Amino acid sequence: MMRSRLIRTGLSAAVLGVVLSCAGWGQETKTEAPQVYRIGRGVTAPRFLHRADPQYSPEARKKKIQGIVLLSLIVNKDGRTEEIKVIRGLGHGLDEKAVECARQWEFAPAEKDGVPVAVFVNVEVNFHLY
Repeated sequence: MMRSRLIRTGLSAAVLGVVLSCAGWGQETKTEAPQVYRIGRGVTAPRFLHRADPQYSPEARKKKIQGIVLLSLIVNKDGRTEEIKVIRGLGHGLDEKAVECARQWEFAPAEKDGVPVAVFVNVEVNFHLY
């Protein structure tokens, strides 16, 4: 009887251990955000593969607004743009047109030690009437 009691206790502990490890109790679950680099110090700049031209908004065209919208964005390791933010805008719908345009861009990704990496980039989008 003593022997069966020990075996049962051992099985219960083993089953409890499996349940706890499956549920993740007692373990920290961290999701790592991908590292985003700055260009320089061994990190190459991404290169444009496809660059869509920005379109004028009707309001800006009517008011003959010209200038530069400065965007900050991330070029991910697949060469796609992410987290596009307007740093310096022109208003009149041109900021939105610049962001819309940047979403379409494709890059050869930046590299660090020959491996594609995500990088922060500032980009000027020029709006000029001809």
